[in-house]
Amino acid sequence: MVRCVRLFTDEHGQVQAQEGVLQYETAERGDYTTRTFSAKQVFYRSTPAGGASDWHLDPTRQFVITLQGHLSFETEAGQTFELQRGDVLLTEETAGKGHRWNMLGDEPWVRVYVTLSKDTDVSFLANK
Repeated sequence: MVRCVRLFTDEHGQVQAQEGVLQYETAERGDYTTRTFSAKQVFYRSTPAGGASDWHLDPTRQFVITLQGHLSFETEAGQTFELQRGDVLLTEETAGKGHRWNMLGDEPWVRVYVTLSKDTDVSFLANK
C-alpha cells in the first residue's frame, strides 16, 4: 500500500493532517489496484534542495506525489509529518491558515501534481 497523508479543514476551521492509505482492490493477475481517478490536470514540479514554503492553502483538491526528496510539514493545528519518495499528499484544505513545509537533506523535491474534481472519490482510508 502507498502511504497517503490527507490535509483537510476540520469543523473548527483549522487544517489537520491525517495519515492513511488509498484503498486497493484485487485486480487481474493477482495484482492490487486503486480505482481509476479522473484527473483535471497533471504536471511536474521541482524545487532545489533547501527550499521552503510559508503558510498557505493549496489552490485545488489534488494528489502531490513525491518522486524525489525529503520534506517536513507542519499544519495550522501544530501537527508535523514528513514526506519522502513514494509518499502521496492529498490536499483537501478549504479554509484556515493551511500548512508550511521545508526540505530536509540535499536532494531537490521532485513531484507530480494530479488535480482532482471536488466529487472524485479517492477512497482514502485513515490509519486507526
